[in-house]
Amino acid sequence: MTLSRVASHEHRIKTLAAALGIGSALGVGSALALAATAQADAADSAGPSVSAGSVDSGRPTSRRGTAMSTRPSTGQGRPSAGPPTAAKRNSSTAKASAVAATQRASSTTTSSTTTSPTAAAVSIPHAATWKPGSILRVFVGNGTADNPNAGLLLGNGFSYKEHGGACTSGPCNGGIGGIVGNGGDGFAGGNGGAAGWFGAGGHGGTATTAGGTGGKGGSGGLFAGPGGDGGDGGTGGGLGGDGGDAGGLSFIGAGGKGGVGGAGVNGGRAGMSGADGRSVGPGAPSLSLLSRVGLDLLFDVGARLGLQSGYVAMFARDGQIVDTSTAGYADIASGTPMGLDTRFRIASMTKPITATAAMILVEEGRLGLDDPVSDYIPAAANLRVATSPDATNGTIPTVPLDRPVTVADLLKFASGIGGNGGTSDLDLLWAQNNIYAGSGTLAERVDRIFTAPLYEQPGTRWRYGWSADVLARVVEVAGGDPFGDFVTDRILTPLGMTSTEFLTTESALTGLATMYTQDSAGRLVAVDRSGSEPSDWTPGGSGLVSTAGDYMRFATMLWNHGTYRGVQILQSKTVELMTTAAVPSGVLVDNGIEGLGWGLGMAVVVDGDATATFDRTDDFWWSGTYGTTFFVSPSTGLIGVVLSQNQTGPYSPTPYVVYVAQALAFFGL
Repeated sequence: MTLSRVASHEHRIKTLAAALGIGSALGVGSALALAATAQADAADSAGPSVSAGSVDSGRPTSRRGTAMSTRPSTGQGRPSAGPPTAAKRNSSTAKASAVAATQRASSTTTSSTTTSPTAAAVSIPHAATWKPGSILRVFVGNGTADNPNAGLLLGNGFSYKEHGGACTSGPCNGGIGGIVGNGGDGFAGGNGGAAGWFGAGGHGGTATTAGGTGGKGGSGGLFAGPGGDGGDGGTGGGLGGDGGDAGGLSFIGAGGKGGVGGAGVNGGRAGMSGADGRSVGPGAPSLSLLSRVGLDLLFDVGARLGLQSGYVAMFARDGQIVDTSTAGYADIASGTPMGLDTRFRIASMTKPITATAAMILVEEGRLGLDDPVSDYIPAAANLRVATSPDATNGTIPTVPLDRPVTVADLLKFASGIGGNGGTSDLDLLWAQNNIYAGSGTLAERVDRIFTAPLYEQPGTRWRYGWSADVLARVVEVAGGDPFGDFVTDRILTPLGMTSTEFLTTESALTGLATMYTQDSAGRLVAVDRSGSEPSDWTPGGSGLVSTAGDYMRFATMLWNHGTYRGVQILQSKTVELMTTAAVPSGVLVDNGIEGLGWGLGMAVVVDGDATATFDRTDDFWWSGTYGTTFFVSPSTGLIGVVLSQNQTGPYSPTPYVVYVAQALAFFGL
């Protein structure tokens, strides 16, 4: 039972006593409430059993929390506008439960401050001031601007969208619902009101001040009803409000979703989702306790052993964040711990975003999948195909193209375009024209690599290379804007990916995890990245920095058929096309991986039993070279983002931790 629930029950006891003129009942009610409050304080200090700790990044040991969701607001159709409860409490949002303490003996949590009603501070109208007939209002009736709490038995707490009535400034808390009734929505960072026995908790209000904390969602009905969603944090890094819990005895109802952290260079953390009700049917989205414990242990051990400097992970199920973990250090020398706001070079995880940019233009009719690339990049008209990887008399033999390279070929990675690797004469020629080396604009770099012959005729096989970088130039020409601007304006900004940007921007290095590698003794050493970041161009195959929360928004958009929080980036049929295996085999076979195909811009699992990783058939995913990965599993509703920052060197271990984490997440379903 939460304190907001205790407050709502004491409100009912005191209101009834005052209305009937039996002041002695107040003593009884207060005694009952104080006993319940003591129990609730103990419960609040431990936190709900499904949550294992704060997501605050103040310490280097592993922690967990829950955060944002794509679930639509459940507050639609409730009474509009109304004042808050008369007072509010300060409560810690650290959720260090007894179970969590046994899970991570060395882990501690930090707290942040939110506000919600308390048992001792509920405003009760004096009985002597009531007019005849007002006794009915004690039992039945919706909250009003001057009396926000609902009637004792039936009614909805007052919700409001602006200041007014008893609320003239500052955060305003939603009214408490009746035994049957919904809690009211908070406003301007105010907390949502608690429901009674049956009903939905009110939603917390979005913070309206810079850096302000979103309101906490109200608790759902004691026996049935979802908790309210937390309000979003204010711009400039405000914390998202925590979602309200489902009822303490509820067999149906889900905890409210935490609000989204406010935008900023180091955006505020998202709020923690409330605890779900105990389900007798299909449960609310979650991971098992054993899985969550295993994930924390995995990341903590990986960081302590120096496999990587640290990790940040986030998992969602059915659009709701069900687990976040951080472990180790973003920078060892300064002792900066990994946090949910730590940014990472995501390298090849840029590729699915580039593919999304291209498909936006396809939907708009400004780009066609069958269009020749030469329509946008004239140098592509002169491409030829090597007939041998070895030179004869200093020249690699070539033949003309059987057909032009198309936009679809670029998306399928079946363009014949190479990359940087191998020892044949053809490999060395491509390496000499390395698109990531030297200087120049995106256009200049693409023209440079087109002086080398293709490895094979377009459309004949999958090849990992610089197809996405060429695709970025196509997007730039077809879209009429620099590639980086197009991605920002059409994908990152609409999705609220405020911490994601290309390394070309001056602020990109702010909050960025230090890159490490291993020396001959296996010790972590920092890598000097000065001069090696793409500072004068925006690649399509790499170059973005992001956070776990930001990339989760992008991945959730793909899971949700192109839409995130009501913002449509792509049509459903487009996402289906992107995540269906256009190339049914041959993907990463050189790495000994079977069962993978390729859609348009990302890998697609065609045989979950055959893959080396813990996938389900039809899952789609991709990874980055520095130990980053994401995956979406449509059949299970599981989404994962796992980030670390390690440059592969001669003494570097394979980043197994990243992929074992995926297995543990699946285990917890």
